[in-house]
Amino acid sequence: MPLSRLTADRLAAALRTATTDASLAAGARALSTRLRAEDGAARVLSWLDGLG
Repeated sequence: MPLSRLTADRLAAALRTATTDASLAAGARALSTRLRAEDGAARVLSWLDGLG
């Protein structure tokens, strides 16, 4: 949503959905598991090494 259309009511509704929707929580848990499994630092170092 463009910032120009954001209102207090719309923000409140979005926050309510984000904190109560079970499917969003499940998706966040799945993403969290994937992110924890990644070795982000090694990937960044490898990428940086490729620049030189």
